[in-house]
Amino acid sequence: VCQSMFKDCYSLEEMKQPVGDIYDGAFYTCISLKRITLSTNCKRIGESAFENCSNLEIIKKEETKEHNLRLSVNIYKEQIKRIKQYRKRIIENSGNEEQVMDYKLKLECSEKEYAILSELQSDNCSFIYQVDISSKAFKGCAKLINIHADEVYINGSETFTNCEKMKTFFLAWSIPMKIHEPSVEFCKTFENCVSLEFCSITFHSEYRRYNREHVEP
Repeated sequence: VCQSMFKDCYSLEEMKQPVGDIYDGAFYTCISLKRITLSTNCKRIGESAFENCSNLEIIKKEETKEHNLRLSVNIYKEQIKRIKQYRKRIIENSGNEEQVMDYKLKLECSEKEYAILSELQSDNCSFIYQVDISSKAFKGCAKLINIHADEVYINGSETFTNCEKMKTFFLAWSIPMKIHEPSVEFCKTFENCVSLEFCSITFHSEYRRYNREHVEP
């Protein structure tokens, strides 16, 4: 979708076909746009691509065997199982109190994440993966509520500023080697997200490692 292609198309409600890369300002102020589907080829969401799309409720990339919401739920489920197993081994073998407490906290966090994520359904959760998102891409998207993003790189500030109804945000963040200070990329990302109740941000490698045969200490 070319730069500013649908800018100020106030009556546009939905794209019937999945779209590929979305360039800067492509849907800027499409105030009637409610949902959009990204094709598996989509790798980029440009600056201010959906800024001020105040009725956008769902953005979803076509799911695959390797990337889907159900798989993400299962990853957290397996993570809980393996953390319990590793914590039990620590208690039985070394009894190291510091390690035991560390894994107790990891377990509590994982159980909370699993409980929240397992309640989300495909019809009420935006799901995107393997996409670079530029600054202000979703600024002012006041009706986005739940977002799950896997292997996503947020490149710039104010990405979700003024998403007033956003409640949950899960991000497995892919970070290019050139980035030395990740916090800079999150400048004002969630400013004025007044309904945000839960936010989980992990590095992609950390998120996916629980899909292996063991939990690393």
